Amino acid sequence: PYRTGEAALESGDRLVLFTDGVSEASDGDGEQFGEDRVVDLVTEHREESAAELERTISETVLAHAEGSLQDDVTLVVVAVK
Repeated sequence: PYRTGEAALESGDRLVLFTDGVSEASDGDGEQFGEDRVVDLVTEHREESAAELERTISETVLAHAEGSLQDDVTLVVVAVK
């Protein structure tokens, strides 16, 4: 089931949308990257531009997966001005 809702975005906010290919990217031991790590990355790098934040997330996920992704990855980052 899906929920719908609304959120007010303000200047400086970041909106990050991603598919399960990001959160389920696994390392050699089968440990998934996880949604919590995505949230931690966004929080830690929230001052970056949308392009920089997208690159940070993508590079970190790829490094976690040791360069080999098992699923397609879709990542959209929006920086509100």
